[in-house]
Amino acid sequence: MIDRMNDLKIDMWSNILQNIHHRIPNDSFITWFDNISLEEVSDEELTIGVPNKFVKTFIIEKFSDILADAVSVNFGHDKSIKYKIIPELRNKVENARLLGINLKDKKTSESELILPVANSTEKFTNNNHQQDFNPFDYSGLPLVPSYKLDNFVLGPSNRVAFAGIMSVIDNPGVYNPVFLYGGSGLGKTHILHGLCHELIKKKPYSKIVFISCEEFINEFVTHLKNNKMLEFRNKYRKTDTLIVDDIHFLGKGNKEKTQDEFFHTFDALYNSSCQIIVSSDAHPKEISALQDKIQMRFISGLVAAIEPPDFATRTKILHQKCREKNYSFPKEVIEFIASNVTSNVRELGGALVKIHAQSTFIHQPISIELAQSVLDISSRNQKKQARTTPIEVLSKISEFFDVEPEVLKIHKRGKNAIPRQLGMLVMRNSYTFSYQEICEVFGCKSHASVMHGEKIAQKSIEKDNTTKIIYNKLMDHMQNKF
Repeated sequence: MIDRMNDLKIDMWSNILQNIHHRIPNDSFITWFDNISLEEVSDEELTIGVPNKFVKTFIIEKFSDILADAVSVNFGHDKSIKYKIIPELRNKVENARLLGINLKDKKTSESELILPVANSTEKFTNNNHQQDFNPFDYSGLPLVPSYKLDNFVLGPSNRVAFAGIMSVIDNPGVYNPVFLYGGSGLGKTHILHGLCHELIKKKPYSKIVFISCEEFINEFVTHLKNNKMLEFRNKYRKTDTLIVDDIHFLGKGNKEKTQDEFFHTFDALYNSSCQIIVSSDAHPKEISALQDKIQMRFISGLVAAIEPPDFATRTKILHQKCREKNYSFPKEVIEFIASNVTSNVRELGGALVKIHAQSTFIHQPISIELAQSVLDISSRNQKKQARTTPIEVLSKISEFFDVEPEVLKIHKRGKNAIPRQLGMLVMRNSYTFSYQEICEVFGCKSHASVMHGEKIAQKSIEKDNTTKIIYNKLMDHMQNKF
């Protein structure tokens, strides 16, 4: 009976994976679903085994709906899904990477090697090309095939960070360590995966370790308990490039021994000219739980922020994503999205997908009206307006132009009127204040004055690129203030 239940579970899991495989690109399926397992099944819940937290997080963020739907189809009803990190799966993936074994091919033996570069399927056997081939030594997080440096969109918010990463490839050791920090969804993951792809391509004989800080801590604890610290140290201290993601986890909880081990690992690698790159959600000085000696090591190298992209960069990111997804969006819709979705890159991509999907489902052309409806911009603006008053907004506008609010209330002509007119346009477009409210805060004689100012500002933006740049910067300024 137990064997029959196991057979049914295997068949059901196979059907679920087949359903998913039909709905996503082959590369994505291989990267994220080839090395996960069905661990437990109950009436209400499925437990899926994953090799590490990174795979778990990525599946939840990118494929949770597809997975839930596949489960529902195969079981006939919805089940909650939970994830469990399985050491055997983690070891299987890591050992395969170290040996160069192709886990995609169940018939592959250890004598048949595959160059472990994303999307590569070219095999090198012991009988044919082994004398000409040495697979590079990579261990750690699975790389996202689409996260490459050549499709990373540059802007003022990330230029220094990108330059630091390029120095790792072209002139390793010039900046060591390289410490990248910034909020979620701003491109840290993209740039680190892109770096690994480039190192794999350009330096095939180097040893690369790319690991999350949490994984580093878990490995340290496991090796410590099992009295295998020599094995742990050999892994991390005999490497050419060490990349640690989310280093701020090093300062969480009671992890003095872990911090000490990381410090000694860092020093050993640094003194052996290993290139070290770490990422964090905060500047080293802001991670208060980090030991001072570790903070000082980080600060001794290049510390570069990745900040929220400005309007121009957001526009470039949207155009780039449209090219990648083969979407056709009107220019004015792109600019509308860039003006209203400002928090991070991930949300920009999500906005494009939502609008494109809605356009396809209801058979309507992509327009500003559709985008406004899908993204619920008017509702958000109403909430924004509920939190702020016209006087507060005027104060922030005057702050941007570096003048007193009273100066903006003075009626002027020609170019001197631009700040006042742009301020009126912002109040209408971003805060949906009524003409009466704007009229009162600017001290206008009638609604017509506000309508005229709004119209003149819009024409100036369309005809004069300088005015357009000023307006976009003003929009960015206001988004950051409220």
